[in-house]
Amino acid sequence: RRVVQQLMAQNRPVRAMVRSPSKAQEVFGTSTGLLGTATKEELAEHVKGCSSIISVSGALDFPNGPISFPGDGSDRPTAEWCSDRSHPYFLNYVAQVRLMDLCREHGLQRFVRLTGLSGGLSAFSFVSVLFGAILSCTTKWHTMAENYLRHEANVPFVILRPGGLANLERNTETTHLQLESSGLLPIPARVGRSDVAATAIAALGLPSTQSYTLAMRWVGTDIAPKPQGTKEDGYKTVAECIETLPKDVPNPPSALKPFGFASGMFVYSMTAIGLVLLKLAWDTVSRVLG
Repeated sequence: RRVVQQLMAQNRPVRAMVRSPSKAQEVFGTSTGLLGTATKEELAEHVKGCSSIISVSGALDFPNGPISFPGDGSDRPTAEWCSDRSHPYFLNYVAQVRLMDLCREHGLQRFVRLTGLSGGLSAFSFVSVLFGAILSCTTKWHTMAENYLRHEANVPFVILRPGGLANLERNTETTHLQLESSGLLPIPARVGRSDVAATAIAALGLPSTQSYTLAMRWVGTDIAPKPQGTKEDGYKTVAECIETLPKDVPNPPSALKPFGFASGMFVYSMTAIGLVLLKLAWDTVSRVLG
């Protein structure tokens, strides 16, 4: 929503893919350029004539189907283990690869993708395991899409990795914005949605020779629930953050962390512990009741 609203405020033409065209029309005040559920052909036609793609979609809700932990590195047909098209595999990976391919085929200038800070964490970190356990390894699918964008899509890109997203507006006098070109920052790395949207739009103006994986956070003392870094770690405006990025940043190697294994081990271990405790409780009750 914020990306489209900010682009419209700058009088820039926008074509948007939305979940609900009727709701989007209410929010944006127009139906022009809005596309809902589409076939591959309709999507390709929608992309044709655009200059760049900003993709901020993803699966954030609990999937309707069962949680599944297929082997990491496997790209076998998902029908073998999941038929739920709202699963993160389809939204965070398959759909993104399709958009990246269209970006290349139509000669667009840049692909900007919003993922998350968890992509830079260990697969065995608490955040990665939690997201994997309750959101069907969502970080794994984000990471697979990131790897495709860096090493196979062959288009200039910017990957944005914010931490905890906030609906608040930033007080620019007490809080600055930090972009880290390593793609890594300490969690929780809270940052406002408006700053993320503004950064995605500003990234469109980067030279075609520059691509980045950028971790994002607010820095300063006026941040709830606790301060993050210092103001000097960042800059007051998004433009300053973009202008001061290093000119030559090598892409990290294409490597998939064992997110599925880590989450599966946690879930199955907790299940086993729960069953043992349940048995102990049952034995105790049985002895008491004689």
